[in-house]
Amino acid sequence: MPPRFTTTYNLLKKPQLLDALSAFSIPEPADSTVANLKKVVKAHMDAHPEYMDNADFVELYSKTARAEYEARAGAPPTPRTVQDHIEILRQSLKKSTPYTSGVLAVKAEELKVASNEELADLAAACQPATFGRNTEDVYDESYRKAGTMDNSTFASTLNFATLQDVVESITPELLEGQEGAEDKVIRVELYKLNVYGPGSFFKEHKDTPRSQAMIGSLVIVFPTQHQGGALTLAHGTQSWKFDSASKLASNPSSIAYVAFFSDVMHAVEEVKAGYRVTITYNLFLAERPAAGLAPSRLPSPAERECEAALRALLADKSFLPAGGLLGFGLTHQYPVPRTPADPAPMERVARVLKGSDARMHSAAVRVGLETTVRFFYQYSVWNGDYDSDYNREVLLDEVAELEGGHGHEEIGPGDTYREWEREGERIRRIDAEELGEGQQAGERSNETAIYWVTRLLRLNRAQSAYVAMGNEADLAH
Repeated sequence: MPPRFTTTYNLLKKPQLLDALSAFSIPEPADSTVANLKKVVKAHMDAHPEYMDNADFVELYSKTARAEYEARAGAPPTPRTVQDHIEILRQSLKKSTPYTSGVLAVKAEELKVASNEELADLAAACQPATFGRNTEDVYDESYRKAGTMDNSTFASTLNFATLQDVVESITPELLEGQEGAEDKVIRVELYKLNVYGPGSFFKEHKDTPRSQAMIGSLVIVFPTQHQGGALTLAHGTQSWKFDSASKLASNPSSIAYVAFFSDVMHAVEEVKAGYRVTITYNLFLAERPAAGLAPSRLPSPAERECEAALRALLADKSFLPAGGLLGFGLTHQYPVPRTPADPAPMERVARVLKGSDARMHSAAVRVGLETTVRFFYQYSVWNGDYDSDYNREVLLDEVAELEGGHGHEEIGPGDTYREWEREGERIRRIDAEELGEGQQAGERSNETAIYWVTRLLRLNRAQSAYVAMGNEADLAH
């Protein structure tokens, strides 16, 4: 039976298709259905990430992916539009898990499984665990019931090699998408030992970063017999559960571990029986020592999809023909400057991007686009008549100083907003239809068109004081 190209015939003529495959040393597959063809091309892309720099290969993958999608949907294939590429870009950024976990076998001498009596003694030697609320340490057993020891009062039998194995395991996931990730390492710092006995729990919370370089936490769970005490994690609209008790029940000579970003909400479910014993490490992003051997890093499949969508957009002449910006609301929290007096530059945020934020940044850099992390301000300009005010939006590189003002987002004529617009960039939102219709960059010559691929979230906010009213403006970027 001859190869079945089915829908692909409408996508590319068979000779053209074979030429495209052979150009990249891809043999003609025996099963030439659209679905299999896409798998073959994608497998080749995964094996040769350098092909993402080749416009012909990007076009080949884009067309086969589109044909496969429309074949499943039962629709005739059509050329991809700007909106199609935007949607692929948007979906590629959703493929992000802000944690990683596993089970690691360790040497017998590193584990001495204690009896329940010994674990009870350990729990009794602990201090009641507190938690952070704003700038205070609070003790409240209705919110957290557990015992804890500071790192100066206990010692672990886990050796350095075991800890290094764990760090090497979590690093690819936590640094996925990081620009220059091969020059960065995760540094661990011993923090605390926690003991959760029967009836112990910790309600949903976020960890308090210990410095601007802290990106997350690592929790190692020892194989003590216990029931319950699962760790639940949530970020955005997604949630997960890490049940160390069940994972360790069949692996008594192992430890369980879970690492997650600092802004991930998490909780410890109530321990029903036994003792859950953990050691927590703080995780910091650091530069690789000069003498360290830097391994090469291959972009993840989601990162390559993101890059392919960007390249396809840039190759489309109808995409923002007069220029403009693509905007992405950050999905993680970062140490942004909080007040106008904060000397920390916004550039530092780009160096510690995480998850899909890092993925977007790295993909954009690889395709030659300039990226910046900036504050977004929306404000109303009025002319003394409340019926004649109108909204404006601007991007700034630093926290704005607001002087005068008549409310939460209102600035009078001649006030600070004129300085904002000189120092920042006036923007005008456009919708998806305007991306490919040759619209001008803005209604006015001093406006730049911006299309928000992902929505703005109120995760990273600064405070700008109004002198006249004494209020604060909440800002998002």
